[in-house]
Amino acid sequence: MAWRTVFTFAFLAASCRAQDRIEVYTNCPDGWSGVRILDAAGHEVFSTCQLGWPSPDRTRFVHLTGSKAPDLFYVTVAGAKVLRASIYRKQGIGYKRLGEFSGFSVEPIVWNGRPAIRYQQLMPQMERPEHFVYFVWDGEDFVPSEPVDPLAYQH
Repeated sequence: MAWRTVFTFAFLAASCRAQDRIEVYTNCPDGWSGVRILDAAGHEVFSTCQLGWPSPDRTRFVHLTGSKAPDLFYVTVAGAKVLRASIYRKQGIGYKRLGEFSGFSVEPIVWNGRPAIRYQQLMPQMERPEHFVYFVWDGEDFVPSEPVDPLAYQH
């Protein structure tokens, strides 16, 4: 029994050390921001640039696609009231872009018991109250809970 406990702790410790981490990537054109992903050994496995200013408080690893490895949720501020959020899925040692959302509010949440993207295209106003659309991963793509503007999500 004791060897199982030792094995479990060793496995958990290895899993925790094997996490990728996000850092700022500075080799981007003017007006663009970037992130790079480093593996546990500190080697860069992925980097990307996206139009807009960095939003480090929103950029993070999340579970959206059912993959064992967390997905990269990368957000930039692309205008006064516009966020741009790209989702990348870990594939091998690199990352594959799944799609990009553009709108007033884009955030990962749990909706109806499933990981989802809560999306709001425009800033709420008196004549246009808050209205959210939820995008859920169907195994191949993010599917909206109702029809949306074609520019809301591009894959």
